[in-house]
Amino acid sequence: GVEVSRRYAPPSDVATCHAACIRNPSARTSTPLNTVLYVMTPEQIKPTISMDILDKVDIRVGTILSIDEIPNSKKLMQLKVNFGDHQRVIVAGIKQEREDPQEIVGMQALFVVNLEPATMAGVTSEGMLFDIGYADKIVPVLAVPEDSVPDGTRAG
Repeated sequence: GVEVSRRYAPPSDVATCHAACIRNPSARTSTPLNTVLYVMTPEQIKPTISMDILDKVDIRVGTILSIDEIPNSKKLMQLKVNFGDHQRVIVAGIKQEREDPQEIVGMQALFVVNLEPATMAGVTSEGMLFDIGYADKIVPVLAVPEDSVPDGTRAG
């Protein structure tokens, strides 16, 4: 079968593409035929929290140094991440999120670094990759700084 990828598009892009494709089928060339454009309806905002609670979450920038397979896991991969003064292992469910997970090696991303360590598929994770989209069931993307910053820089 043909593999179909799903790509978020703002509502205006979907309407434009839909109208253009009906009038002129060759207009589809800007979006591959195996791509489904869709519009996400945002979930309700979570209950209000105090700044004291938010201040407890430690989100930092780290550079992804390597990504390794985790045997017998269909989703999880082991990331080695540099936080400036130390490195950590972060287990993340990114195996099926991109065609080549290795493409994010060398990139900076945001990580929650003060979660209790958790063992998943036999590997202890010392934090959590902070991505965008997973909770909304869209193909996740990394939360990244717009410019390079020192590893270990705090978000917030």
